[in-house]
Amino acid sequence: MYKKYSLLSHRPDWRHKAAISGKATLEDCKDPLIKRYLQAKASNFTVDTELAAVVTMPIEDRGIIEALYLGGATIATIAKYTMTASSTVQLVLDLFFDVKDIRDSPVLRTQMAHRELNRSVKSYKKFAVKNGWKKFLQQFFSREEVQEQDPPTIPKAQQDLLMEIANKIPELSVFETGTVESKELQHWSKILLELSREMRVHDWEVEKEKELDIHRIMEMLRSNDRIATERANFEYLQKGMQEVEDESETKGKGKTSPEES
Repeated sequence: MYKKYSLLSHRPDWRHKAAISGKATLEDCKDPLIKRYLQAKASNFTVDTELAAVVTMPIEDRGIIEALYLGGATIATIAKYTMTASSTVQLVLDLFFDVKDIRDSPVLRTQMAHRELNRSVKSYKKFAVKNGWKKFLQQFFSREEVQEQDPPTIPKAQQDLLMEIANKIPELSVFETGTVESKELQHWSKILLELSREMRVHDWEVEKEKELDIHRIMEMLRSNDRIATERANFEYLQKGMQEVEDESETKGKGKTSPEES
């Protein structure tokens, strides 16, 4: 009986497995890609150079394509950033990673990542599933490229870390008390507490700096002979203030006390 791969009804690499099984023949094969593989194999892959490149592609390189796709990237996007022809990217996915029907399922995406056997590729896929293809791609950026696209800031870094911890804590709390995961939960909870304290201190320091900046500006204005001045030096301000004072005195004189009335 055919064993299911995870919750899928087929393995992601079912075409490749069928092609190399030795059971498929050109006469009986109905899948175009399997038939293409068998034809290329008959000529020792000398005729179909694209398929030859895909078949001999290192698993870590293929894993980057698969991770980007699992993280939601389009074929065109993967082709752009891996500098690979779109047809080659599609060929990799069709032959080794037929998961187009499960990319909208968080459960199946996660299972796909966790069942990867290659250690490096497993890390790629787990990261892409959790954080999306854009975050995964950023791990390969140089410092200059990061600065151009999304310059880091302390508030954003704090927010990202808080979100990471907030997701990690309930994820680990699923496991039974006393397990390795539950001990790791204590570690993450401690980090959350320390980060919260640090953020409060940092916010306080920022507010103090703002206040100090205002005081510095005021001191500079007072000590600058060309800027520092008194109200009397402002002709229009002085005139306006005098008119207000005269009007107040006039109103005050026009009033009569109850005794006088």
